[in-house]
Amino acid sequence: MIAAVNGMAFGGGCEITEAVHLAVASERTSFAKPEIKLGMPPTSRQQRLPRLPAQARAGTLAHRRPVFPARAQQIGLVNMIVPHDELLPAARELRGASAAFAAPVASIITAVTAD
Repeated sequence: MIAAVNGMAFGGGCEITEAVHLAVASERTSFAKPEIKLGMPPTSRQQRLPRLPAQARAGTLAHRRPVFPARAQQIGLVNMIVPHDELLPAARELRGASAAFAAPVASIITAVTAD
């Protein structure tokens, strides 16, 4: 799954970004977990953020003010930052590039049923 993220990705929006395989963020995006400031723990998906590649910096998002695109890329939350007007074209281009490496469904089914 590829996410094209724009605007405020707070709470659930941030968690969806954590869950996808690849994420492209607009330069206008910000990420946060505001439920922490209200005394509520993040939902059950809170396990994902520390598992991102830069887990030592993951606390930035969980305990401080909003995180903006450059920092989100540093901590491994997003893969790419693009100008706002290029967000959807960049996500579509990434989808096309990723699809080139996908195995055909028939070969997956054959491999599964051959055992």
